[in-house]
Amino acid sequence: MASADIPGWIPLLFGGGLIGLATFFVKQITDQKDASISSLKDQVSSQDKQISNLERLQKKEVQNLKSSYESRISTFQRENERLEDELQEVTNFQNLLEINLTELRKQGITGETNPNIREILKSLKLLKNFATTEAEHRAAAKWIRIRKDSWLNEIVDHISDKYPEELKDKRDKFTHDISECLTWFYDSTFHNISHQFSDYLSKPSVDSIFPYRSSFKYLKQKDDVGELNPAETEFFYQYLDILIRFLQDQPIS
Repeated sequence: MASADIPGWIPLLFGGGLIGLATFFVKQITDQKDASISSLKDQVSSQDKQISNLERLQKKEVQNLKSSYESRISTFQRENERLEDELQEVTNFQNLLEINLTELRKQGITGETNPNIREILKSLKLLKNFATTEAEHRAAAKWIRIRKDSWLNEIVDHISDKYPEELKDKRDKFTHDISECLTWFYDSTFHNISHQFSDYLSKPSVDSIFPYRSSFKYLKQKDDVGELNPAETEFFYQYLDILIRFLQDQPIS
């Protein structure tokens, strides 16, 4: 058919329809693009809020850690000052005794001739031993206090993996028990006296005693003594071994 035979309105109608269809598709694509951009903006905004919240939480956590650290440092400083004062008092008393003993010897009074002098000499020996060892066992105790919370978490995690059935539904109670054992460890080392263990753990919360025994055998195997010198380390293990013996003596349910 010749082009001259096609009515003039057909190309216009057909062309207008294509333009309309094309316009429709362009609008659909544009709307989808705008929706995608809007969705991305919402996601970015949400992520920004999450990042901001995390930054605030992190900042708060860092501040809490800093405050805790500063508080502990302040406590340690006060404790050091108190111990230094106590040690100075003991040293002064020791010096006074030695001066008086020297004067008594000049007068011919000795431990061989006077029983009171023997008692004074015995007390003086105890004071010398106290002045020598106090700094050592209290340094060991300080290390226990510094590491106590970290040990507690690590021990409980380790024992939970090793004895899952025994600790089932009793993890919190077991954690409290181990914390009490560590408190006994600290108190006994600090005072260089083995305290009454039942005052700290009268009855284990977990039916089996094995998790308790394993806890402090595990701590001993860690050999976590920091920078304690040999004498301080000796006090550390002296009371840790006593604690392990106490737990070995506990009856098995």
